[in-house]
Amino acid sequence: MKTAIIYYSKHGTTERVTHLIGEKLTNKVDYISLKECPRPDIRTYDRIILGTAIYAGSPNRKITQFCHNNQLLLEQKVIGLFICCMNEEQEAEEMNKAFPEFLQRLSIPKAILGGEFQFDKMNFIEKFITRKISKVVCSVSNLRYDAITVFLDKMNKVAAESYRVLKKGKICAVMIGDVRKHGKVIPLGFRMMECFLNAGFSNKEIIIKEQHNCRSTRYWESRNNSFLMMAHEYIFVFQK
Repeated sequence: MKTAIIYYSKHGTTERVTHLIGEKLTNKVDYISLKECPRPDIRTYDRIILGTAIYAGSPNRKITQFCHNNQLLLEQKVIGLFICCMNEEQEAEEMNKAFPEFLQRLSIPKAILGGEFQFDKMNFIEKFITRKISKVVCSVSNLRYDAITVFLDKMNKVAAESYRVLKKGKICAVMIGDVRKHGKVIPLGFRMMECFLNAGFSNKEIIIKEQHNCRSTRYWESRNNSFLMMAHEYIFVFQK
């Protein structure tokens, strides 16, 4: 399934979230910024994921225009939607307003992923509006990495069901990588391994798969990071 994640990012938060999402997908992913490519050709894609930040209660108008201009094509795709926003009290309403109604009906996954105020990247007017509306006077990050917990809960269910349907002696293999939160490594791979061990599987093999030149390698290499880039994934081979 060929996938495009189409987004508009003003200060970089939505772009960063876009790449975090793309890293979790197993299919080929193209990242399309409407700031750099305002009229992308989406005819060859099977799945479209659309993302925008919410600015002063409204989505970016380029995302809105893109959705309306491409309605006929989008109605033929598998759709996913996400927003980055900081207004927790009105986030559900902002999600409903962020994309046209026809996309809300079509979308399988929808996600509200928190957001950030990056004062060092705002102009004077943006800082003034942020202070006035949100009562915030400095940079704040509230991205929802807790989605990892939700993911692991679902993996527990997958592990239990895999154990139930497999015959004794049969094999289940899972490939997964680790993630970072605030620059620190979260050993997601080993946490997932524990889900399968707790379900009753034995660990037959742990294979380390080196990975280079990945979809997001150039993006992360361009950032001024104080940590090493991850260059591996695990293939866990479980046996009932």
